[in-house]
Amino acid sequence: MARKARFGTGKRAMFLEGLRVGMSISAAAKRIRVARPTVYYYRDRDVEFASDWEAAIEDGTDRLEDEAFRRALEGVEKPVYYQGKAIGRVRDYSDSLLMFMLRARRGEKFREAHKNDPKSAINVDAARAALVSKLLPQEDEESTAENLSETD
Repeated sequence: MARKARFGTGKRAMFLEGLRVGMSISAAAKRIRVARPTVYYYRDRDVEFASDWEAAIEDGTDRLEDEAFRRALEGVEKPVYYQGKAIGRVRDYSDSLLMFMLRARRGEKFREAHKNDPKSAINVDAARAALVSKLLPQEDEESTAENLSETD
């Protein structure tokens, strides 16, 4: 006989916290040692839990979007190795994350259909610089602009 999974208040809270930090539903369920279908079972039968679930997904998605923004515009420092030894660091920017964000926010301008249209060619460096100037505080603009020019 199969054992019924307990899904009390504590497990629900831990599951929702997993979603809030950006975990997938499967990962959040695994974290609390509950099968994925079990959390769906309770979501389908508890309106309050379903509402909390949706809010947690939104919070987690916001967190993931913030991290994508940071990686696209501020970059990530990575070590540089030569003959097995760390000799320095380089700031790596994610152009693909930047393009995803631009397509999400300005799909009419940056969607895939413009890919083969030379009039609509996207200058990623100019797009990054424009976003930086609009979204980052003024005092950070100069250092960010310097970092952008170093990647060329």
